[in-house]
Amino acid sequence: MSCRFLLAGFQLSLIGRFWVSPEERYAVFWRVVGLTAALVLPLAALATIWAPTILRVWISGDFQAGDTVLRIAVLAVLANGVTSILAVACDSAGAPSVPALATLCAGLANVILAFALTHLFGINGAAAALMIAFGISIAVIAALWSQQPIDARRTNAQ
Repeated sequence: MSCRFLLAGFQLSLIGRFWVSPEERYAVFWRVVGLTAALVLPLAALATIWAPTILRVWISGDFQAGDTVLRIAVLAVLANGVTSILAVACDSAGAPSVPALATLCAGLANVILAFALTHLFGINGAAAALMIAFGISIAVIAALWSQQPIDARRTNAQ
């Protein structure tokens, strides 16, 4: 899965260098997001649904009780991939402060939630804290992106 995100990041980093038009940047970004989603979402869905079977077959039947944490962890990895794509897009468009702020908010939330949810739910709570933190990162990037277009930030900085 990380190879797909690396490829998407490489393609998005080229957007800022070779395409001047914001429309072209926007179109390529969403095409890459769509392709990545088409490749990753089915795999994540299968891993989430078949978590008990995966644990029993690949590791051991002793770990089958961990199917909930595996499901949450798969969703957290998926959210991390989405966050990575959005962060690279922001960097490519000349707005590195957007993913930096999102990472700061997500990191703070992760620390607080990890202590609270781990105390309440154990390892499932720790995995949920990570998933929620990545969700916060996505929400912050989306909110800042929609608040003021990234391309306007780039022209204001120059």
